[in-house]
Amino acid sequence: MPGPVVSEMSTAPAGTIAVTLIDASAFSRSCTLAGLEEAAGLVVRAAATVAAAPPERPDLVLVQHHAGDPLDLLTAELRAARRAWPGAMLAVLADAAAAVALTALRSGARLVLPGDVGLDSVISAIRLADASLAVVPVAALTMLEQPDTGVESGEGHVAPLGAEQLGLLTPRQRDVIGVLATGLSNKAIARRLGISESTVKVHIRAIMAATGVSNRTQLVARFLAG
Repeated sequence: MPGPVVSEMSTAPAGTIAVTLIDASAFSRSCTLAGLEEAAGLVVRAAATVAAAPPERPDLVLVQHHAGDPLDLLTAELRAARRAWPGAMLAVLADAAAAVALTALRSGARLVLPGDVGLDSVISAIRLADASLAVVPVAALTMLEQPDTGVESGEGHVAPLGAEQLGLLTPRQRDVIGVLATGLSNKAIARRLGISESTVKVHIRAIMAATGVSNRTQLVARFLAG
């Protein structure tokens, strides 16, 4: 399905911020849209995907990513938004951990917020982004500062975990890394697997020790590259 026709200029009235909300969940999209439309100075449109969105160029594209959604879906929508509306700011509202925030930042987002923040915080962050300021979770910044990201500088790709490394993991550890790769927090992983959060932390430390990976972001990146 072809994407929207590129529009070079925002069509929002002077003094307002044009926002296009992208959210595959109809219920979540309608709730977020209703809240944003109440905010003074925001002109908001919404669609399930970039391809289905109105063609008018927004000032900001807000992509909502839900826990359990694949990361490649997020990167695909951000990539489509960059193609459709060059110059528009990219923002992500994500029900997940810092690993998803890192993916969003590397895909060009300059506003990344956890899904459990209040609507007032989302609106304030949109206005900060409109003033050319970045809004990023502290946890994601910490991960960005870590020198070992698992990317091989010579070829620009992530080395996948090998079968031998994965074979060192117990079945429960493989369950944990599989859910971790969806971007869930430790608390959400514990809820999904029916175990305690402290047990999740123990499993993640054991997985990193078994695979020789030094941080959570590298672990997810190498698992997904396999």
